[in-house]
Amino acid sequence: MIKLIAENNRIKKILNIKNIEINTKKVLIDNKNEKIVVLEDETLELKDNLSQNELTILDLRNIESENNQDNLFNIESINSLEKINNQNNQTIIDLRAESEEQQQIILDLRRKEQILRSGLTSTANENIKQQDQVKILNLQLEELKKQLASISTLLDESEKRDLEQKARIADLGSRLNTALAQRVKELSEYRSEFFGKLREVIGSREDIKIIGDRFVFQSEVLFESGEANIGIEGQRQLAKLSVAIQDLIDQIPTEINWILRIDGHTDTIPIRNSRFQSNWELSAARAISVVEFLTRTGIPANRLAATGRGEFMPLDTEKSEEAYKKNRRIEIKLTES
Repeated sequence: MIKLIAENNRIKKILNIKNIEINTKKVLIDNKNEKIVVLEDETLELKDNLSQNELTILDLRNIESENNQDNLFNIESINSLEKINNQNNQTIIDLRAESEEQQQIILDLRRKEQILRSGLTSTANENIKQQDQVKILNLQLEELKKQLASISTLLDESEKRDLEQKARIADLGSRLNTALAQRVKELSEYRSEFFGKLREVIGSREDIKIIGDRFVFQSEVLFESGEANIGIEGQRQLAKLSVAIQDLIDQIPTEINWILRIDGHTDTIPIRNSRFQSNWELSAARAISVVEFLTRTGIPANRLAATGRGEFMPLDTEKSEEAYKKNRRIEIKLTES
C-alpha cells in the first residue's frame, strides 16, 4: 500500500515537471512565431522596397548615361537588398523548421503525459482494488479470530473432558490391576494346587519335573526318537495328568480365563526324515499330539494351546548328550489366556 502511494506521488511530480516543460516550450514557440511574423512583415517591406528599387533602377538606367556613379551605387544597394532578402527567407525557413521541431516535441510531451495519466489511473485503480482486497482480508481475519476463539473454547472443554477421562481411566486401571493381581494370585494358588496333585498322581520321577511355573516331561517319557506319536508309557502318564486337570477344572471359578499351554522343545541336532523337515515341525507336532490326547480324555479344547519352540529355548546350552536330553521336553503351563 505504501509503495503504491509513493509511486503515485512520484508520477504526479513527473507530470508537474512535464507540464512546466510544455508551458516553457509553448512560450518559446510563441516567441518564435512572433519573430516569424515580424520577419514576414520585414520581408514584405523589403519586397516593396525591392519593387521600388526596381523602378528606381529603371529610372536610373534611363539616366545611366547621366550618372554612372549613382547607377553603380544603386546596383550595389539592390544586391545588398537581395542578399538581405535571401537571408531573411532562410531565417524564415529555419524558424519554421524549428517551429515544426518544437511542435513535434510538444506532441511527444503530450503523448508522455497521456501515458503517465493512464499509468496513474491504472495505479489508482490497482490501489482501489488492493484496498478492497485488504478489506476482504480483514473480514476473513476477523472470521478466523472468531473461529480460533471457538476452537480454543472447544479445546479447553476437550482438555477438561480428557482430564476427567484420564482420571476415570486411572481409576479403572487401578481397579483392573487390583482385579488382575487378585486373579493372578488365585490362579497361582490353583497352579500350586494343580502341581501338587500332579506330583501326587505321577510320583517322584527324574524325567518328570516342576521347573518354576511349568510341569516338564522329558521327551523320552512320551515319544520315541524323531517321532511325534505318544508311546504307551507316555499315554499312561498323560492320562494321570488329565485326571488331575479335570479335578481342578471344577474348582477354578468361571470368571478366571485360564488355559493349559503345551510347549514342544527339541535339541539342536538337525532332523530330516520322511515326516519332519526341521525341529520346528517336530516340536509343534509333539505339542499337538499331547493336546489331541488330552482333548480325547475330556479336557475342553478351548482350554488347551499347542506351541512348537524348536531348539531355540534350551535349558542347557552345553554340547553334550546330557544337555541334549534335558532340552528335549514337553512343558505344560497353567496360565491366563
